[in-house]
This record gives sequence, structure tokens and C-alpha cells, in this order.
Amino acid sequence: MIKEDPFISTQKMSVVMSVVPRTVKRNLSILQKKGVIIREGNTSAGHWILLINNELENFISQDTSQSNTKNDTQGDTQNDTKDVTKNVTKDVTKELTDRQKFILEMIAKNALVTIPEMSLKTGVTLRTIKRDIEDLQSRGIIIREGGRKAGHWVILKSISKE
Repeated sequence: MIKEDPFISTQKMSVVMSVVPRTVKRNLSILQKKGVIIREGNTSAGHWILLINNELENFISQDTSQSNTKNDTQGDTQNDTKDVTKNVTKDVTKELTDRQKFILEMIAKNALVTIPEMSLKTGVTLRTIKRDIEDLQSRGIIIREGGRKAGHWVILKSISKE
């Protein structure tokens, strides 16, 4: 992904990979510590640089193929089961809650709406709203562009009302 678009944000990566931004940041941090990538510039105007050369790519592919043959046992089956369960769970829980639909309506009316405002209008705690927003973000339905104070919400997928 970084190879194709070095200016990609962690937010966009999380949407494409259907994971929370925290997971993307953790994985990018690991890659930076291993010397595979570096970030040049700040978070808004910077870009990623891949440090992988052919030798390192060969080493990584050999390392993964060896680990795959070593782990083609019960542990690997457990990982496969976890992946399948995760995908099935995602499919089963596709239905949005009424509160999440209301949050989307608020964002559609006002992209600058804040989490405290959402909390007041829905009558639930800030933490509950944050959880709902994290869920909507991990599903790729919304993203936050910009910072906490000067940012705004963007709805990526329209949800049909039922």
C-alpha cells in the first residue's frame, strides 16, 4: 500500500484494511523499528519511504515461507479458525444500531459535530459514542479528517435506511 501511495494516511490505510487506526499505527511502528520504512515530514504533509531492497525482500519472503511450513500444525489451524470466525462475526454484525444510525445522521447534517455534542443528543456517555465511532471507522463507513479541533467527519459509505 505504501509502495503504491507513499502519501497515504494511517486513517486511509485502516479503512482499506478494515481495521482500527490504532492497529495500523502499531504495525507501522513495528516496521519502522525493523528499518523497513521511515516517515519523512510531519503527519499531515509527510510521506513514507520504503527501505526494502531486493535482498531484504528475498529475506522476508524466505522467512515467511519457512515460518509457514513450521507452523502448518494445530497452531496454524487455530489462526485460520480465528480469521474465519472474525470474518463471519463481521458479516453477522453488519447491522448498525439505532444509535450508530443517529450518529451518522448527525454527521450528515453537520460534519463538524463533536463527540460531546453527540453524547448530549443521544444521552449516552462519551466513551459509548467513541466506541460507536470506532466501530463505524473500522467498518469503513466514516473517517475523521484533520485534527480534533479543526477536523471534520466524512461519510464514506451511505447506509440504506430500513
